[in-house]
Amino acid sequence: SVRSEADQCRVIKLLEPIQDREAFCNNVITTSHYTVANFVPKNLSEQFKKIPNIYFLILSCLQTLPQITTTGHVPTILLPLVCILLLN
Repeated sequence: SVRSEADQCRVIKLLEPIQDREAFCNNVITTSHYTVANFVPKNLSEQFKKIPNIYFLILSCLQTLPQITTTGHVPTILLPLVCILLLN
């Protein structure tokens, strides 16, 4: 059976409620880089793509080891690293 051209068109009348809303896809466009759910993982992955941030993270981990530390198991470099991560 051949459908007529009128059966294949969608007619939208102004100021009337849309019928069969489920028959059409959602046209929502999201242009944001971050959402509430993915802010922390995406931000940390972006920050630790930078080599100096990885270097200072490794140094702060090494400062907690008793065989290596000269700061009494306190990662003193962690505070500047956190400041840099929050400000970037």
